[in-house]
Amino acid sequence: MSGRNMMIKNIVNLTRKSDKKLLELFLNQFTKEADLKSLQQYATSLSLLDSESQNSAIFAEVVDRFKKLRLKSLMKYTSNQLMGEHLINSLACFNREVLVVVFLDVKNYIISEKVVFKGTLTHSVVHPREVFQLAILNRSAKIILAHNHPSEDLEPSSSDIKFSKQMVAAGKIMGIECLDHFIVSKSRFISLKSYDFI
Repeated sequence: MSGRNMMIKNIVNLTRKSDKKLLELFLNQFTKEADLKSLQQYATSLSLLDSESQNSAIFAEVVDRFKKLRLKSLMKYTSNQLMGEHLINSLACFNREVLVVVFLDVKNYIISEKVVFKGTLTHSVVHPREVFQLAILNRSAKIILAHNHPSEDLEPSSSDIKFSKQMVAAGKIMGIECLDHFIVSKSRFISLKSYDFI
């Protein structure tokens, strides 16, 4: 099994753990005196984005659980403008390209959002099965894709458009609708659906 497949398997296993089991794992990993400094570093820097260690995965899953609670009460997808503003805030801290999937229920309430890929989509495209596996685990009826362009150029590449169309087609087969794909910078966004790219 490749390193990337093993990482995905570990993330999936963490998402299946109950809140209690995840919290126990988190406390066991980070409450040792020697690890308090690393916890602070994870919480105050972007070091976890460049790491595929088990500690990073645990920390990221705990953060996702907190975000899930906050997002479900905070936001319902009602317009591209509101979603775009939310995604700008969500992705502003990333200095490298990441792909985020927003998981929604049948009434368009946000269930969760998760970074599922790090790196340029042109070079190594995430496979639809990885996205829809997480969508099923999150019991989502719909998804929204988003990725950032750190260069601030929001023009979608041919790879961006091809990937979006592939995800829409896969969603139809899976019965999980891919509503849109946003490209965001630190201050602006575009919706590929609004521009008829998908």
